[in-house]
Amino acid sequence: YHPPSAVTLEDMGRGNQIWQSSVVRADAWHRVEGYDKGLEYVHDWDFWVRVLKSAGRAVYVPGVSWTHYTHDGHRVTTSSNRERAFDAFYAKHPDLARFRGR
Repeated sequence: YHPPSAVTLEDMGRGNQIWQSSVVRADAWHRVEGYDKGLEYVHDWDFWVRVLKSAGRAVYVPGVSWTHYTHDGHRVTTSSNRERAFDAFYAKHPDLARFRGR
């Protein structure tokens, strides 16, 4: 995997292009008020779209900056109905719906 140097809203319209091991500035988190807990499965995708729409930016920073580890039994649960989750995302971001399925 070779990530792009930057991620645009158009990129994000095609799906979440920002990986789970990402770092976010606290001011960006507070500006968009964190995750929308009402969204299943796509809450992280929605979060990054709102950051980009709020004049934020997403750039790739090469190198390893942290160590990640997991424990058995600790995982994020996902929606059993992905289609419903995608419908909710595009309803919230109709400007990105033109990219759906591309």
